[in-house]
Amino acid sequence: SPEKATRSSVAQIVSLGGRGFSPALTVTMTDPTGVVTVIKGNALDAVTPTTVRASVVLDVSGDYTFTVTNPPGEASNTVTVVVT
Repeated sequence: SPEKATRSSVAQIVSLGGRGFSPALTVTMTDPTGVVTVIKGNALDAVTPTTVRASVVLDVSGDYTFTVTNPPGEASNTVTVVVT
C-alpha cells in the first residue's frame, strides 16, 4: 500500500504486506523508466514477519513495481503502485 500515490521529490512510505519476511530481506523497486533500486538494511523503515516499510522517492509518473526477496533468494509476488 498505497496502490496509488502522487508524484513527489519527497520520500513517501510504501508498506508491503505478506508473510515470512526475514530481517535480512531486500526490496527491489523498478520505476516507470526501468531504473532498478535495491533497498535493504537501514534503508528500510521497518521489517516484521508480515510487513515491510520503506521510504522511497516516487518522482516519475507511471507504474512502480516492488518485489521483496528473502535470503537465499525467495521472491514475493510483485506489487504495483501507480504514481500520477
